[in-house]
Amino acid sequence: MLVKLMKTKLVEFKNKRGNTLRGILVIPNGSISNLGVICLHGFERVSTTEKKFKKLADKLVERKIPSFRFDYTGCGA
Repeated sequence: MLVKLMKTKLVEFKNKRGNTLRGILVIPNGSISNLGVICLHGFERVSTTEKKFKKLADKLVERKIPSFRFDYTGCGA
């Protein structure tokens, strides 16, 4: 039986210039750590779709640590 360990949510908000910014919030089910991780991309890729950030979020969920994968203006979908 596969148990879903987390809630995943696309978060969109506007910056002061009116650009829509996006990120993926991953929240473990049940009690969570008082820690959290914010993943920001570098110059080569975006954090919302890059596999290494998804793998990191999955490992953090196992430890009950929430994460937010965020893309800057002009990056991401």
